[in-house]
Amino acid sequence: MTNYTTNFNLEKYQTGDAANLNDQYNASMDIIDDNLYKINTNANTAGGKATQALETAQNNTKNLTALGVTDTETATQLKNKINNTAETAQNNTTQITTITKYIQVNEMFNMRGDKIMVTFGDSYASPTDNTSWAIQVANKLGWTLKNYAIGGAGYIEPNTTYQSEFNSARQDRTYAHEKVSLVIIGGSRNSIDGYDGSIKIAATALFQQCINEYPNARIIAIPMLWDNNTVSDYWRYNAGEIEQAAIENGIESIPWAWTWNMGKPENIKNDKIHPNEKGTTIIRNYILRYLTGTYTGRHEHWVWRKPGNPAAGMLSVNASGGTISYAFQMENGVIPAEWTSISGLPQWAWNDKDTTNSVRKWTLQISNNANEATLFKINADGTFGIQPFTTTAGHSTPNGLMAGHFTTAW
Repeated sequence: MTNYTTNFNLEKYQTGDAANLNDQYNASMDIIDDNLYKINTNANTAGGKATQALETAQNNTKNLTALGVTDTETATQLKNKINNTAETAQNNTTQITTITKYIQVNEMFNMRGDKIMVTFGDSYASPTDNTSWAIQVANKLGWTLKNYAIGGAGYIEPNTTYQSEFNSARQDRTYAHEKVSLVIIGGSRNSIDGYDGSIKIAATALFQQCINEYPNARIIAIPMLWDNNTVSDYWRYNAGEIEQAAIENGIESIPWAWTWNMGKPENIKNDKIHPNEKGTTIIRNYILRYLTGTYTGRHEHWVWRKPGNPAAGMLSVNASGGTISYAFQMENGVIPAEWTSISGLPQWAWNDKDTTNSVRKWTLQISNNANEATLFKINADGTFGIQPFTTTAGHSTPNGLMAGHFTTAW
């Protein structure tokens, strides 16, 4: 009977077996050959991998040495540094993601088109030199300007209207209107509606059309641009109507622009209406402040004290944004006649000359230990003081301990 090997089941001759070298022996040899080949192949593969591993290890050793790793301690330090760097990178990625989300949330305040600026306005924008705020702003930004402003224009007839300027702009196809990033409508001093609300109606129609025509632009209205003189309450009404139209239609507006050159005759041309290059630069800089989110309006402060006797009394004037405040104080022992018409008030703090459309800047003052009352007034000629009057029997002219404070529109 034939016996077999334990592992590969090769036939083994037993005592008394007949020799069969063709079948049993050859089959066994084939099994031995196949397995020896596998062993040899695996050995060669293992040897190659061992060589490759050795080479990699040698290269790693060189790289680690280059990185300053010479022992376990330096290796640990490198590992910690790599971990910290990876953590910092992850934090930076998170921050970038947060910033990206912030930009997306505030997309309406970022440029979505090309560097193209469209402007509508009056003679403050229409010149072709640096006395045009449109030209100065575009040059400062480095943008392409499409300026449709016409001197004498305004929101309503009988003047040329901003609507007609817009019609010209709409027909101008020399540029892609969806690529416009900024539209500014500036000024309204040529529009007088007699308080009937027609300015708001015209502004509303214009703003809606601008939104449709320039879908990717920031659209900004500057309700009132002015010269160095103070403005009446009518012009504040005018500006307020335009600002309300802007708010209701979802565009932007810049308040208090009429104060930008107020009291600065050196910024106005000899015609006493239009800004010169310096005055236009002031307008430009306020517009740029608004565009960059840093606009807070104009701020001024002025203090008067009695010459030769500062302790006798003082006037403190503070103007900010759209309001102006006056604080007056007079001590005991003064000569009343010296306080009735004090000069030197800066022009930006004067009362307006248009008494038909402006409330006088007068206020009640308490004097003589609150036993007397008189008027304190800000005049339209640069003077201020107490209102002179004739007292009745038993009452004296206010002459001391007078004080009062009031705030009004600027």
